[in-house]
Amino acid sequence: MNIAVTGASGFISKNLIVRLNFEKNCKIFKITRQTSKKKFEFCTSCS
Repeated sequence: MNIAVTGASGFISKNLIVRLNFEKNCKIFKITRQTSKKKFEFCTSCS
């Protein structure tokens, strides 16, 4: 399962990412203000 987390450096998102790391078959894409357009396009094309 692919999961994109926006605001990945925020308080709630940091804790969500920690929890999601325990899930099997889970690919997490962290999106922040510094995320490049190229990486963002890669994340959205992985569906």
